[in-house]
Amino acid sequence: MADSQRPAEHILITGATGGIGKAMAEQLVREGANVYVTGRDNEKLKALVDHLDTMRREGQTILPFCFDIGHLTKVKDAMTAISKLPLDTVIFNAGVMFPSPRAVHDDNHPALEDTIKVNVLGHFVMARHLVRDREEREGDRVLPHLRFVVISSTMANHASQYLTRWPREADSFNKFFSRHLFTSDGWLSYMDSKLGSIVMAQHLNEKPNTSAVAIYPGVASTEIFSAMPWVQRKLLSWLPASWRPTMENVDTVANRVIGEAVRSNGIFDGHWICDGTKVIPTNVDTTQKDKFMRFIEHLTDQFM
Repeated sequence: MADSQRPAEHILITGATGGIGKAMAEQLVREGANVYVTGRDNEKLKALVDHLDTMRREGQTILPFCFDIGHLTKVKDAMTAISKLPLDTVIFNAGVMFPSPRAVHDDNHPALEDTIKVNVLGHFVMARHLVRDREEREGDRVLPHLRFVVISSTMANHASQYLTRWPREADSFNKFFSRHLFTSDGWLSYMDSKLGSIVMAQHLNEKPNTSAVAIYPGVASTEIFSAMPWVQRKLLSWLPASWRPTMENVDTVANRVIGEAVRSNGIFDGHWICDGTKVIPTNVDTTQKDKFMRFIEHLTDQFM
């Protein structure tokens, strides 16, 4: 990697068994990085590692971690090993759109929508463990700067235009993100989860020896997009042209994310990038951000 870029030698990617995550893992392994990948399907994860092994150089590390990021107990268990890794970069790539309801035994917060659990809560549990454990270890030796790269969406910008919807009290977020008979895990849920991921990144950016950025890298034809229900596809076709995504090659999109992962600390730290130029959101109320963070901290306290 270029000298002008920050060292990114030990990189964790969540949701790496397909789509953008897999493309990032492939590119980073080819560049010589040590890559750690997560996924919830053990067979897909094994196939990914076997595939990456064909590109691995001597001395290069590739390690898999199998867990469901929406099941917070499983996330906590996985962090026992993940927190010991010499990570300098974490890419929060895993995400869902219009998910099917999960089984009760695979759920720690059954009253909440799966979209917020996967897209925000699971990643926040991981981040809290990494930040806490690094603070505990820093007395022993100097640890590398840790950079979080959060995959967001331009949909977050649409959500931020209607922030009167967001509660102004932490307790009210429970009802806001609760399951509803007809509207659970739909477009609004996705928008709000992606806005929430940006707020989470801003919070992480304030931690010592840490930086975070939330990036909208573009849209590629991935498994998540292809699995979109036909009703939602129809709704998407009715959107104004400026709202409809332009499909791009998955490697192009993955390369944008990697670019933010290795960027030298500077101008973009703590900003929310949309298409590389547009900063989002511009009108998030400080009170709402603080209350949202208090809400997800409360939900994840028991998994620390």
